[in-house]
Amino acid sequence: MHGIFRTGSTLFKLSPKPAGKNALLAIAEINQSAFTKLQEQLQLKGYSENTIKVYSLSFAQLLYAIKDHQVDSLSYERFRAYFLYCNRELKLSEVLIHNRINAVKFYFEQVLGREKFLTDLPRPKKASQS
Repeated sequence: MHGIFRTGSTLFKLSPKPAGKNALLAIAEINQSAFTKLQEQLQLKGYSENTIKVYSLSFAQLLYAIKDHQVDSLSYERFRAYFLYCNRELKLSEVLIHNRINAVKFYFEQVLGREKFLTDLPRPKKASQS
């Protein structure tokens, strides 16, 4: 059941694969303004071009995955399911998962002004260096 997660009694279906850079072109209309606001806030705060690129692509991947669900109204459980999907199904590195979490936190905390968003969400541990 690729891209489907059950969290408690709730079933979530995500887009089957990340779209890579094409995710930027596949953001549902309902989330276009959220994406624009993220980029504008990053620019206003003086973030580097690279950080803007990384956060934008990371946020776009989430928006692509949730399809036409409004990002502003997603529950903690939906975010948890998404990050489990990134870990289990996509097998993303801890760095990529951190980038995605940071982009989401930036949007909710710096754009929408929600305090300490997703602070209870566990972050992946760094791979041990042998």
